[in-house]
Amino acid sequence: MRVAPLVLVAIGIWGLFYPETLLEANSGGGRWVFAVIIILGTAVIWRVRIMTESAWNGILIALWAVALALLTVFGLGLTHVFSFLFGEKHVLVAADAAFPLMSVLYGFLLWRFAPRGGSFLFKITALLLPCLLLWFLLF
Repeated sequence: MRVAPLVLVAIGIWGLFYPETLLEANSGGGRWVFAVIIILGTAVIWRVRIMTESAWNGILIALWAVALALLTVFGLGLTHVFSFLFGEKHVLVAADAAFPLMSVLYGFLLWRFAPRGGSFLFKITALLLPCLLLWFLLF
């Protein structure tokens, strides 16, 4: 998180309690100025927090999509199906072409139908299974 919103909130709180240290006596401003500063700083902190949660959801969806695509293409034998459809030289090319298509398909389906939100423990648990699946498929 950036430091500027925290500094704004700190200035606002300081100004609410000790306005004479930050404002001149005849300036015409009052404590409402510091309330607005606190509101603006809190709004920025809230927006960064929401953006962080959406980025975390995007990472989870992408990781699940790649893991499911690898499982579909290589783990469930789609290359075996391709060996019947294509010549011997073109099986790996077909599998390499199917992997990004399956990743995009699974990514769209997960983005559209997967529930969002949840606690931090739920997100960590949701992260472990595709990592374990990728570990076993790749190594």
